[in-house]
Amino acid sequence: MCGFAGYYKKAGITDENKLSAREMSYSIRHRGPDLDRVYECEKLIFAFRRLSIIDLEGGGQPFISDDGRFICVYNGEIYNYLELKSELEKKGHCFKTNSEVEVMVTLYSLYGAGFISRLRGMFAFVIYDKENDFLMAGRDPFGIKPLYYRKDSDGIVFCSEMKGYFFDKNYKGFDVDKALLQHYLTFQYVSEPDTISGDIFILPKGSYMLYDGKKDGKTDILTYYKPVFSQNKTSTYLQKKANLRKAVESSVEYHMLADVPVGSFLSSGVDSAIITAIASKISPGIKAFTIGFDVKGYSELEDAAAISSHLDIDHIKLQCTLKDFTDNYERVIYHLDSPMADPSVVAIYLISREAAKHVKVILSGEGSDELFGGYRQYASAIPAAKIYSLPSFIKSFLMILARLLPEHVKGKGLITRGCVPIEQRFVGNAFVFSENEKRGLENPIHKYY
Repeated sequence: MCGFAGYYKKAGITDENKLSAREMSYSIRHRGPDLDRVYECEKLIFAFRRLSIIDLEGGGQPFISDDGRFICVYNGEIYNYLELKSELEKKGHCFKTNSEVEVMVTLYSLYGAGFISRLRGMFAFVIYDKENDFLMAGRDPFGIKPLYYRKDSDGIVFCSEMKGYFFDKNYKGFDVDKALLQHYLTFQYVSEPDTISGDIFILPKGSYMLYDGKKDGKTDILTYYKPVFSQNKTSTYLQKKANLRKAVESSVEYHMLADVPVGSFLSSGVDSAIITAIASKISPGIKAFTIGFDVKGYSELEDAAAISSHLDIDHIKLQCTLKDFTDNYERVIYHLDSPMADPSVVAIYLISREAAKHVKVILSGEGSDELFGGYRQYASAIPAAKIYSLPSFIKSFLMILARLLPEHVKGKGLITRGCVPIEQRFVGNAFVFSENEKRGLENPIHKYY
């Protein structure tokens, strides 16, 4: 990953802005140890930290077009950039680097903001058109790469991580928005585009921002991607199965595009096993990484070892203890920026730190449980819906019964969820604190149902 920070100021960049941008960049130096570079002009400063993956020699940023008109900072990978580059070369365009960012800037110069819908990858970027005093910021369809911003009357400040704003000397300081705190206490996270501070925002996934310096900072945020799920009743089961296999294999192949070593996380789950199996065909002997804890029921090392042996790949195992967890959770919280109620992030941090000793890029399989319904609560949706279809007097009786059952009795949660509408059922699957518990933590509270 890479990272960047930047200021645009209508009245012009000050020495204080320049110092702030450099300090913001330094605070996210862990994102890019390979290059530290700054670009300045009258109204703009970009500070960039690079982790080199594609075009190790020529892919430095901030990238400036040959005519000096366009300046771009970008974090991520564009998996179809070679196809896009080839298309542009056939139209007569020449390139000085083999980098993704040069292709992106060329596309923007030709097609404007609409070029973003042609990108396949994970990305966050900001492009400044110096001639027209115009900014475009964009984020990938699934919001994999972060892009935070803070807007005021004189301009806009960007950063790849929220912690950078600690060093924004024009920022009044972090606070906790009480209503947004309720989002966290209910859903385990704060939903986009908000952050828990209330005055720093994250650009929504599948969206781009247009900021016009000539029109007094007029700002538009537009959605270019929104997934639509529809039933395909014309294809047979075998056709759907073949199409799914092709899509997964293609995705893994694209994700392995790199000029540096690539590895894979490997648990005992289906998702990481499939990804690692496909990756090992493309790159035989690929390194796979597994973490386990010395607590019964919390280690997947043996199953992962069996999978890696079957695939005949290099398997690197990390056995951790409770002390490893407690010694690192504060560091993990620091890197998360926003609160997130997921203790597995500590394990992900520990295995990522180990993997970084061997490779620069990791295939993880994140998101597959959400996409393919891998979590237990998805399986409970069908019986919960059947309970909800029962007559009201039966549901009332079941609710009384559920209240009488001790906590953690199997089936209590399913009964409770099945007796309420789906919106309450969703909150019931996710919440950390009940409504009564939240009243004791913070007032006033926001009631979700």
